[in-house]
Amino acid sequence: MSSQLKSEFITRPKKVNGFTGVGALMQNGDDQVCVVCADEAVLRDQVAKLLPDADQSEVRPQPVTIIQAS
Repeated sequence: MSSQLKSEFITRPKKVNGFTGVGALMQNGDDQVCVVCADEAVLRDQVAKLLPDADQSEVRPQPVTIIQAS
């Protein structure tokens, strides 16, 4: 299953292109992993694939905006 993040312009003093979706910060041993996807269903699927030992109850989706900056 693939996902497309929603592309949009973010209101700033100078408009910048950004992407919105949902994300979760997960602990993987000593590392923290941030997974960002288009929606919660895709997020949970990707966490299950990327971190098979992760407890799905620990997945707490949060709205995420990624801003492209140059």
